[in-house]
Amino acid sequence: MKAVDEKRHMLETLKQDYDINVGLERAADKHIKRISAELSAFFVAHQKDDHIDTSILRKLPTIHDLTQLRKLAKELSKINEINVKKRKMMYLSMGTTDMELYMQALMGLMMLPMANNAFQLMEKTLLNEFRDEYQRQSDDLGIDKPENNPITDAELQDVSEWFTSTGGLIITDDESVRMLDYFGIEASAHDGYTISLRPNTNRAAVYEELYHAKQYRDGIIVDTGESRLKAEIMTQHYLLDNAKKLKLSDYEIMSTEKALKDWEADLNEFYNKNGISNRWEYDN
Repeated sequence: MKAVDEKRHMLETLKQDYDINVGLERAADKHIKRISAELSAFFVAHQKDDHIDTSILRKLPTIHDLTQLRKLAKELSKINEINVKKRKMMYLSMGTTDMELYMQALMGLMMLPMANNAFQLMEKTLLNEFRDEYQRQSDDLGIDKPENNPITDAELQDVSEWFTSTGGLIITDDESVRMLDYFGIEASAHDGYTISLRPNTNRAAVYEELYHAKQYRDGIIVDTGESRLKAEIMTQHYLLDNAKKLKLSDYEIMSTEKALKDWEADLNEFYNKNGISNRWEYDN
């Protein structure tokens, strides 16, 4: 039976490795077409009277340059393909050191988002694999599940009494549990005054939702977009900064660190999709 388990684990590991490669390829595919369009826009942008405007080659490109190229890239469908190819050939025939320097820097700027995505995907996958392997070995050795760190009844009662005194309500009935099961979550703050919890909920989940309730009351969470993502990042920092006081387990700390990286990646993706350059950063 042990041999069968090992073989199953080996196959699961192979599948995870395959999933990593597929994920990286998809991350690259999302950017390659955009990069190709922006490079074509470069040839369109820096051409004057059938000649490349070489003044642009005498300085390193900036983010502003890249922004301009992205705007031009959206208009490429209106440009004659033959003319674009001709401009490319003129550019390639120049063969100057300045041209090579500018082109390398331009490519670096354009490929940076792809590199960041690939790194985040790899890091997220490795963290998941580490957690799964930790759990598998714990099960084999008969060790209690690392995520099993429920808040005590006495502590939960104190928390509930405090929350109730501020006008709030913590619900742990069967209907709330069914709702949590449906969404696949441990707990949920519906607003600033109502929280649903499972019985024997993890400490991290309890204090996370209490903090979210405070954020609702303070007007930090106002939508499901940017404000929600920022609130999640602030909450993970709160849990990590107060991990000892809240008696979080090592596993909960590791999971919180992973969640923080995931929420930060989600916020960056939100900014990328919406073309937002003035990005918020957590400041304690």
